[in-house]
Amino acid sequence: TLWAWAVLWVGDASLRLVPGQAGLATSISGNAAGAPGWLATIDSHAAAGIHQAGGPAVVILCTVEVLVGLLPLTGRVGRIAGIGLSLPLLASMWVVGQSLGQLYSGQATDPNTAVPLVVLALGVLSAGTATSGRRQGTERRVQRRHESAVAADRLAA
Repeated sequence: TLWAWAVLWVGDASLRLVPGQAGLATSISGNAAGAPGWLATIDSHAAAGIHQAGGPAVVILCTVEVLVGLLPLTGRVGRIAGIGLSLPLLASMWVVGQSLGQLYSGQATDPNTAVPLVVLALGVLSAGTATSGRRQGTERRVQRRHESAVAADRLAA
């Protein structure tokens, strides 16, 4: 789960930097066309802000995506930080970048990718729990074996 998370986020960040991709502002402003008025306003303002910021906005987004992808690989604190960064990013991507999956259109077949990624985020958040539980169980078994060996040595002596 952790590696899938990392590949997903780092892959997305790297694809954003490939030449020939539609600009981020262009993609967002394209969503405004069929959106309800309130959402079209949000999309238009976001697209205008990103257009004014230019390339640095894309670099910042890519940097955040790489952090979201790699932080969970660093341990429990990194996992919490990565998920903490991902949730507001996913929410803003769903509202602005994906226009709520265009569920309002009557033609949407799914809510888009942000919602399933939130479910994956919960899986990543709990991924370390099972690992640390297994590690603790292994440590307990090793400790018991050691104690048994010491007791057997005492009886033999």
